[in-house]
Amino acid sequence: MFGGLNTNNTTSGGYPEVPLTSSLLLQGPVTASSFKVLQAVDNPDAKTVNALVQVGPQGSNGWYYVWSGESYDAIGDWTDQQLADAVQALIVKQYPPYNP
Repeated sequence: MFGGLNTNNTTSGGYPEVPLTSSLLLQGPVTASSFKVLQAVDNPDAKTVNALVQVGPQGSNGWYYVWSGESYDAIGDWTDQQLADAVQALIVKQYPPYNP
């Protein structure tokens, strides 16, 4: 026993997993109605375009793989609008719509 906890079932960090008395809601619904491309990286050698995107005005940033391989070849010299459309499609695919 460590501090009153059973240490037989430990996590990879060596600390015990402690069961809660009930389930907790850690984060409520977070919604976003916009996104912003913070950076786009076009790598012709790797045939990839990646975009660093912020979803929502206070949302977290994340990298999206926009085009690679055949889709990179197919898009050719892409425009900002094509990038925005492709990123929007990826975001919509990742997050469900919010209908309160």
